[in-house]
Amino acid sequence: MDVRTAAAYALGDIGTQTYDESNLQPVIDALVKAAKDECADVRAAAVYSLGRLEVPAGDTARVKEVLAAASSDAGYWVREAAQFAQKSVGR
Repeated sequence: MDVRTAAAYALGDIGTQTYDESNLQPVIDALVKAAKDECADVRAAAVYSLGRLEVPAGDTARVKEVLAAASSDAGYWVREAAQFAQKSVGR
């Protein structure tokens, strides 16, 4: 769990330093997958990290769908991360 949580945060860090959309695609794919993890801490880290990225227009709908699901997650911090992320994705 701790490793997966740290990996989700690290992917967010990597994604903020990636300016080529083709390099950002694997980061978004991994975070979308992590947002469905069984552990709430991993889901929260993934959702928060998605909110830090410059999501390409082609991925905005998919990421917004993940964030909408996270906004009603059972985990409090997942919902808080979704609220943060929804403010920045697709602006």
